[in-house]
Amino acid sequence: MKKKLLSAALVLAMALSMVPGAFAAEAVTASPTNDKLTVDGVERNPTVYKIGDSNYFKIRDLAAVLNGTSKQFSVGYDGEKQSVTATPGQPYELTGTELTGAASSSQPAQASSDAIYVNGQRVEAEVYKIDGSNYFKLRDLGAALGFEVNWTAERGVFLETGEKRDSVYEFLADYITTHGEMETDGDFKGQYTCYLGVLGFLGTDNDLINRIYADPDTGLITLSAIGFTNYSGKYSTPSMTSCSLELSPEGGPYRGSFSSSTLKKSWTGTVTYETEDGTFQIDPASFTSQTGALSFDSYDTNGSSNQSSAEKNSAVIVKNWMKAVRDGILKPNGYTLSDLGFTRF
Repeated sequence: MKKKLLSAALVLAMALSMVPGAFAAEAVTASPTNDKLTVDGVERNPTVYKIGDSNYFKIRDLAAVLNGTSKQFSVGYDGEKQSVTATPGQPYELTGTELTGAASSSQPAQASSDAIYVNGQRVEAEVYKIDGSNYFKLRDLGAALGFEVNWTAERGVFLETGEKRDSVYEFLADYITTHGEMETDGDFKGQYTCYLGVLGFLGTDNDLINRIYADPDTGLITLSAIGFTNYSGKYSTPSMTSCSLELSPEGGPYRGSFSSSTLKKSWTGTVTYETEDGTFQIDPASFTSQTGALSFDSYDTNGSSNQSSAEKNSAVIVKNWMKAVRDGILKPNGYTLSDLGFTRF
């Protein structure tokens, strides 16, 4: 009798093992949430899903928004344990995949057995696999990593680390004032400025001088590029190109301008002076490293210049600025382009 029971149990176990997901938990729906997230009063833009009444976050998004605070932590992976690791107090190294913005649609979510280890200790946390990534219950991460999670209908979700972090605009103004020098004349008289490490323009040798300015009175941050060519020769075409973008402390859209002037000499010796001027505004949330051209909202020329070419040139300049500001100023100091609203760059 015992042998028959064992045989029946074995057959049943083998049959169930051949049925995919026989013991898998049933998938639930993870819905996008309209809840805002602020960290020490600064609004951030992670991808968040709501399951039941709880919010679930990717751990790398949390590491990015807490970077530079007293609650910062690094994220790694333990191959032996096949688990995510977190080390409080260590700075987080950005990968470029963080803070990609709000989720656009509901997704199926599967309960995950993946664990997280904090300082080598396994942490019990509710985890769901959503679209290939692990999402952790926010309050579980807060309890494990020592940050406070709060919610109100007016403020949404907010984290308090016990310290006030400067806004990205305040940080940039302080950085430029500390590392730069004051302009004593011209359009930027009284403002502080630093050079940006950007060389090359459209793959040519016509290098632009790129600078970033801070107005100590208004907090306005301005990016500027200016370049000259003055080739010698009978048919030389000396020219000047300039572009600027204002990063208002009030946030985007940001306003900018582009201008170019060229002195042309024909084979008959006739000299003509051609100019082009355009203005534009950038919605930082829709500007990406793949943006091929800006859309001018005004454009004037008195020659053969082409608006499409000017819009493409402007996009290249802005993309070079974003890379230089990100890599040279923001990233080493725990900020990201997302802090400026560029969530997809």
